[in-house]
Amino acid sequence: MTIKAVLAYRKRQDGTKAIRIYVYHNGQKSYVPTDLNILEKDWNDRRGEVKKTHPLSKAYNRKLNAIKHEIESGLLKGSSVRQLNKSTNENDFLAYMAQYIKREQSLSKGTLRLYESAHRHLSNYRLEVGKEMLSPYDFTPAFINGFRNYLYDLGCKDAGQRQILKKIKKVLRLGQTQGVHDANAWKEIKVPREPKSNKIYLTQAEMDTLYNMDLSHNPAVEKERDRFWLAYKFMMRYSDIASVNREMMVLTKGKRFLVYISVKTKIKATVPIGETAFKLLEKYDWKLDFTSNQQANRELKRIVSMAGINQIVEQDGKSAPKSQFVTFHTARRSGATNAYLSGLSLKIIADVGGWKKFTTLQVYLRASQLVSATQAADHDFFKE
Repeated sequence: MTIKAVLAYRKRQDGTKAIRIYVYHNGQKSYVPTDLNILEKDWNDRRGEVKKTHPLSKAYNRKLNAIKHEIESGLLKGSSVRQLNKSTNENDFLAYMAQYIKREQSLSKGTLRLYESAHRHLSNYRLEVGKEMLSPYDFTPAFINGFRNYLYDLGCKDAGQRQILKKIKKVLRLGQTQGVHDANAWKEIKVPREPKSNKIYLTQAEMDTLYNMDLSHNPAVEKERDRFWLAYKFMMRYSDIASVNREMMVLTKGKRFLVYISVKTKIKATVPIGETAFKLLEKYDWKLDFTSNQQANRELKRIVSMAGINQIVEQDGKSAPKSQFVTFHTARRSGATNAYLSGLSLKIIADVGGWKKFTTLQVYLRASQLVSATQAADHDFFKE
């Protein structure tokens, strides 16, 4: 019996290769997909594992070991190699989804909670409609519409439904890819379109005001402000800025870059480290996980208010001082918007900020049409 993690031969569009599990037993061989992708330079082919220098090596290797153990257990119980991607889960989607959640512990806590929520709602709806088991083939348009109505009755609006349906759709598609079932049910799930964001962003002038505040009398507040500013410059989520470490820095042609893989999306991003940003990272010894996301959100509202950014604005149908709508994620949204207004292309912003799709990035951009038109007026194209 041979069970080993290997890289696929072909590269993906982003330059990574898929990690697969090679299995040979009783004259049969197979490659089992893992849903993990990595650059070839980060792979130890001899040991069949992710190199320790990779920021997510422990999580990835734990997952690979769990899959290998699961495969070995199945073979020892009498399963054939051809049955590896087939199981009782072929007809029990909820069991397959539960197994997927159990194996995907490297995902962020927030993402795992979304998968668990989707599984719980789907399980409860199964009981509601009197089904003993939910098959991948049950996801007909009628079933999905009924499930959406069920969610609406629970008070789950489009935004919540969007997250739940996306998770269910992903697991259904993965099951088909892995050969667990051959149903095309996931294609029937129409996820509600995400409306254009009306979340606030902080302008460059407001970010300058925030950064130039003298907070030396209160080091804890100053530290929170500085981390927010770094997340703004790096266009990072909280989970990514809190995971920053010195090993992520790369020197190329005399310039510093931060190379990391997003905790949430597993997408690789490379962002320049400016001189001020580098000094701040050194100031805090590259340790930026000192408060939780929720604590930071509360503190940032107070800090931004102290900076005088309190004009009345509207967000999600509510009017309040702008400072009261600020969360840690405002840094990422503001960074993308101000970078765009400064003339950076969507391609560059997407690469630096780790956005996989331009359409997703465009939802983040908060410049009004008037602001965009004002910027365009100074362009040579519009001067004649």
